[in-house]
Amino acid sequence: MSDPHPHHRLFGDKPLRPAVVEAPYIIRAAVALYAVAASIPGESIVKNADAIRRAHPRFVENLRALGAAVASGGKRPAAKA
Repeated sequence: MSDPHPHHRLFGDKPLRPAVVEAPYIIRAAVALYAVAASIPGESIVKNADAIRRAHPRFVENLRALGAAVASGGKRPAAKA
């Protein structure tokens, strides 16, 4: 009997780099993409992340309060003072 849940093998020990990624319409997965993007240096773009805004309207503001540089709508984040 085959497993109905596909498995993915991940191999670490490689530096992550900024990228443009598509957010799925799964809030937890989109939040995970934001978390990874915020943890690596450089600019990443998470496209189609509207599901986060609908479920968590203050998500971006909360990330900014934690020190993340987040912009929406194609704008660059403001420089920190």
